[in-house]
Amino acid sequence: MARRWPLLLALLAVLTGLALPLLPVRVADPVVSWPKPGAPAESTVALFLPYRPLRVELTVSCAVLNQPKQTTVFATSRPQDADARLTGLYVSTVDGWVQVSANGREVFGGPVGGSGCQYRVSAADGRIAVRRDGLELAAVAGPVPQVAAFATELPPALATGRIEVIAHADARFQASPTLVKYLLLGLSALLALGCAALLALRFRQRRPRSWPKPRLPDLVVPAVLAGWAMVGPMTTDDGFYVWMARNTANLGYVGNYYHWFNVPEAPFGTLQRFFAEWSAISTHPLWLRAPSVLAGVLSFWLLRGILRRIRVAAPAVHAPGWLLAAAFLCWWLPLDLGVRPEPQIALATALTGYAAVRARLDQAPAWLAGAALVGGVAVTITPSGLLALVPPLLALPSVLRGLPGTAERVTLCALLVGAGSIALPLVFADLSLGGLLEATAVHGWYGAHSPWYLEIQRYQALLGGLGEQGGVLRRVPVLLGIAALVLIAVLRTRYRGSALAGAATWPYVWLALGFGVLALSPSKWTQHFGALAVFGALALACAFGSLPRLLAEARAGWLLRLGSLALVVLLLGVAWHGPNWWWSYSDRGMPFRHVELFGGVLGSPVLLLAVGLLAGLLMARRWRAALGWAAAGLAQVSMVFAVLLAIGLFTFTAVREPWSLRSACGIGDAIRVRTDREPMRAEEKPAVQGFLPGSGFPGESSPPPRTGPVWGSFADLDRGTGRLSTGWHTAEVAPGDVLVVSAAGLTGRGNELRAEVELPGSAPVSVRLDDELDRPEWRDFVLGTANSPGTARVRVLAVDGSVGRGGWLAVSAPGREHTHPLAADTGADDGPTLVDWPISFALPCARPPVLANGLAEPPARVLLAEQDYADMAAITRDPRWGGAYANLLSVAGYRGVSTHLPGRPWGRFADLAYDYRLDGHAVRVEHRMRPGWWRGPGIANEDYSGRTDPNRAPR
Repeated sequence: MARRWPLLLALLAVLTGLALPLLPVRVADPVVSWPKPGAPAESTVALFLPYRPLRVELTVSCAVLNQPKQTTVFATSRPQDADARLTGLYVSTVDGWVQVSANGREVFGGPVGGSGCQYRVSAADGRIAVRRDGLELAAVAGPVPQVAAFATELPPALATGRIEVIAHADARFQASPTLVKYLLLGLSALLALGCAALLALRFRQRRPRSWPKPRLPDLVVPAVLAGWAMVGPMTTDDGFYVWMARNTANLGYVGNYYHWFNVPEAPFGTLQRFFAEWSAISTHPLWLRAPSVLAGVLSFWLLRGILRRIRVAAPAVHAPGWLLAAAFLCWWLPLDLGVRPEPQIALATALTGYAAVRARLDQAPAWLAGAALVGGVAVTITPSGLLALVPPLLALPSVLRGLPGTAERVTLCALLVGAGSIALPLVFADLSLGGLLEATAVHGWYGAHSPWYLEIQRYQALLGGLGEQGGVLRRVPVLLGIAALVLIAVLRTRYRGSALAGAATWPYVWLALGFGVLALSPSKWTQHFGALAVFGALALACAFGSLPRLLAEARAGWLLRLGSLALVVLLLGVAWHGPNWWWSYSDRGMPFRHVELFGGVLGSPVLLLAVGLLAGLLMARRWRAALGWAAAGLAQVSMVFAVLLAIGLFTFTAVREPWSLRSACGIGDAIRVRTDREPMRAEEKPAVQGFLPGSGFPGESSPPPRTGPVWGSFADLDRGTGRLSTGWHTAEVAPGDVLVVSAAGLTGRGNELRAEVELPGSAPVSVRLDDELDRPEWRDFVLGTANSPGTARVRVLAVDGSVGRGGWLAVSAPGREHTHPLAADTGADDGPTLVDWPISFALPCARPPVLANGLAEPPARVLLAEQDYADMAAITRDPRWGGAYANLLSVAGYRGVSTHLPGRPWGRFADLAYDYRLDGHAVRVEHRMRPGWWRGPGIANEDYSGRTDPNRAPR
């Protein structure tokens, strides 16, 4: 029995974990009623999310159905919105005739039937029915209509007491455990931890401990990573992940927030649950980046330990500490800063890699206990968490062979599985089996999921040339990693020495399998390469540190040595021709933005060949041996240069740009909101030739500013030319004030618009104003921002040199506007602010609207991303992506607010003007017991939102 109870412990750990998703759960059932008890029946916004409630019951008295003219008695969106009729519920009446339509189809049409009757429209379980006084008049099959509002064209005095709606919002994923499930969750976690503890105790071996002395790289790398947190780039989903985490407390689970109907990020929510607690302390960008910095430091220190152990077993491996540091930073800096999971997965691979090396080389199976726990946690973070299983699984056969008998081997395997079952309580703590299945179906239907055989898409994105996915400093480590694997594979066919046998091959096997594991990830972003930072850095350091010795010991001829150099030159040439492109505001104001660095000269094969030969000569110190060192020298120089270049570019940009993530509110502290314009005093009369005062622009265009005179050249069929000097204008300015001029028409090509500006404390400047547009709308041009109090002077010069139609130009007199920081309008006390996900990480002080109880809180304002990211950001307002606010603009409109940030446009700020009140309905949250396998009505289908099956083959 003593031999069997470890097996029983492991079996119980697995069985209790597998039982968790099947246990009953308490599912939230929000009941939304309109109007509020005791309140008038006024139209109100109600943004349901998912869009279709589980059930809707509408009761209408016949007393309001005898309207003399066409009247919408009830609608689930703006009555005039023709598109909304295709998905909503509408009840209308005219001259004693009532019509009920749902999802664009008529359900019932007929005479009202008297003033004392009552109609009830119910929609649930795929069926929509109309009853009058309990008698069913009509019914059709179809989903519950979408709801964005409870609207009526009836006056409140007539509608109150005669119209009532009860809707059960779809909050199926807000499931809390029952007492039984809580107990089983605790038991499952304890059993998994018990398996790990028993494994460690049963197979422990007492060995003398020796702690290596810190070396210079052990101090330099942490310092670089700490500095990188201050200046480094945002990653693709920083804002997305943070807002998911910030909304978790409202839901009880990790939802997708911006899209996919906010369904759970199942089964990968462990990291966001951590960040939900972490961001509750502070949303300062540096605080949010701290875990990734810590992960980087620990990963490098563990990496040093792994390499130290490998070199003990394989002394022929040559990888000096400075080279390992360069390789690690080359891979880590462009890919592993922020709140995405790659830094934590890299740390997990370092932990399991170190444990696997100790277990295999020291014949100490106890180390695998930690590897099992870490691997179990890693697979609940992201699909690439499978990378953490690579080292222990490769080490396991050797460890098993070292055990004395079959019983010990079975016990070890059983306890490893039991310890790894820690993943089950982590996944199903706030999730049921039905929730997992439905969330997975939604991800597949509405997401961009690619199977393993389309892994080529990741490399197409890496080498495609445009966007941060193919950025130059992402290409360098990945392509060098591929070069290392190719070179080692070729040498392995010719050389069987200790430098390419046993432990010496582990770094390359880990990296090769790591590239393969990434193929299993359902999305093909190049950001995922960051999870390979530990495997990649180890392989790069070992390969290019040992390559000269390997070539010499393999007695490689000049052809193989030259081929090695040619391969590295080729792949680095491709890498250095990538664009210097970084996510969102990260490259704002950066040199060589969105183009090749230094005009692409870094990718010149001639330059790379010369650098390789020179490096080889300096390292070998002999002409004849230089070719054998050239490939390794070029790779080493490239890694060091990539690290220095990244640090230099971002440090320069941080000094140059007026905003920083070091600020508590990020770019929100730098963006200035402009208030009403005040005219500047005219010190001179304008000099005018061909421009007409107060006119000279088409009357159908937007109105000109009302704060001073305007002039335009639109005359004589728009074939005239002219010149204008507004004369000097002056105004007293305070720090933060901006000087502004407005213009319409064509500002460039044959025309010219220029302003001469003198600000207090600054040298006079001449500013050319050309937005490369030819439009009749008036546009504002900010001439400068005052940094000191005093008197500012401005003179505007305009030239209309175009003789063709459409070449006119109109301009206003300059004005002064006071400003204040955007953060002052978007703080937590200013109500909810919906920020587009590509920029939300840079605006941490904005309070996210709450998504909970099957409803989306109406935001007070929106911050929209700049044009480069507008299409990506639009998924939030697109029903085909399950956007959380797809119905927002069916009940509201944007009211633009003028802002200014020196340099490129940052985006747009708009208040929301709603058609209806926001508080006219009541919400009461009830709960229902559901079995673990209950899924509810399907969301992943074409009828729900109009999105077609993404897996359907095109015809």
